[in-house]
Amino acid sequence: MAVPEKSPKSIKEKKPPVSSTTVVDSRTYFYHPSIVDDICQTGSNGHISMSSFYFFPDDSWESELKDVTKYKSEGIRNAIVVGFVTGPKGEDTTTMAERASWFLANLNSLVHPAKPWVKDICLTIPHFEARSDRDARPGVASLAQIIADAIVGARRKPKYVITLGDHSHRLHKYINREGVHHVAVTANQLLAQTLIDNGYGDISTVVAAPDIGAAGRADDFAYKLAKLLNIKPNTIELTIVKKERDPKKLGESKFAGFIRDVDVTGKTVIIKDDLTDTSGTLLNAASEFRRKGAKKIILVTTHAVHSTDKQGVKAKDKIENAFSEGIIDAYFITDSRPLTWEKDNAQIHIVPVGDLLGNISRSLLERGSISTGIKFRDHFFQPKHPAAMLKQIDKKRKSPKAESDDNSFDIFDASAREDEDKPDKSITPMAQF
Repeated sequence: MAVPEKSPKSIKEKKPPVSSTTVVDSRTYFYHPSIVDDICQTGSNGHISMSSFYFFPDDSWESELKDVTKYKSEGIRNAIVVGFVTGPKGEDTTTMAERASWFLANLNSLVHPAKPWVKDICLTIPHFEARSDRDARPGVASLAQIIADAIVGARRKPKYVITLGDHSHRLHKYINREGVHHVAVTANQLLAQTLIDNGYGDISTVVAAPDIGAAGRADDFAYKLAKLLNIKPNTIELTIVKKERDPKKLGESKFAGFIRDVDVTGKTVIIKDDLTDTSGTLLNAASEFRRKGAKKIILVTTHAVHSTDKQGVKAKDKIENAFSEGIIDAYFITDSRPLTWEKDNAQIHIVPVGDLLGNISRSLLERGSISTGIKFRDHFFQPKHPAAMLKQIDKKRKSPKAESDDNSFDIFDASAREDEDKPDKSITPMAQF
């Protein structure tokens, strides 16, 4: 007996993937077009909505996102808003607050008096330059917290906020509240893989943190490197440099010994930090490891700020001199910020991160946090207070079964940040970071 065919109405049609658009203002786009394009291609299949600015004689302005009226007909349900929180550099005098105001304007452009223009929003920030969150002196306002308050309090707040390579352990608690979920992404996996692809990294490699604030990220990098090399997690040794700052000379630091010392004689040392500004911290550490007998020294950093120090010496000159003097052998950075002279130096390896940020943004909006946490588990890292991070490192490295996956099971979890705001009293506030 023939089985009757099911009628078309009885067959459940699979819904097409949720369609998104990448929302960016013209100023942000031209600030760093390549990374915006990469985020757009992987995050929203190339669909972009560009907002425009209108300026008035009294120096006020407004922004307009004309494409919102087409979203319904085009099947656009979600938005990936791209922005930066980066300060002035060279001829660019734009402040962090100004850049933040541009993506905040785009968030509010998605407000609708009746029904929202889009269902959910992911705010993706390749670099949130959060060093201004220090509260070392009473009465000092935190710019990072002010901007975070503006994000959380926006009329059309994002569901997710993605930041890459966070410098501050406090940024998560500033953003992750009142229905806004902060996702801390790390480029460590991409950087470690690129380093291996270029012939660096083996069982005798030592990973170094140039100061206590970088210890957690350096430890995470070491574990990811070991995993990619298919060796035991604790095989890659970790050393931590002690750095001191002069409170009267902000931006300047000096080598002051080791918090965690290991023998580097004849070994490759990888100095890992989340960012380098004037490059003094990284190069001071590199010089010390060269003096201690390191065979090769590799610098690895996520955000290449590369500014000029208080004495007027450019980071570019310091780095190029370090190469010519044989202090460093290679330098790995990401394209989280606009780059210029770095592209012309064959010893500097640039790792693109736009595809990763776009893919995570899209996954969060279409699949949610659980599926995203599983799929991209190697690309998340939540910083902790340095004192708590040191405790975790010591505990983890004493265990023969140590694993590095404790940051991947829940990308929003903040419960593990033990003693987050209880600094180590043995370390002066200005020397901690």
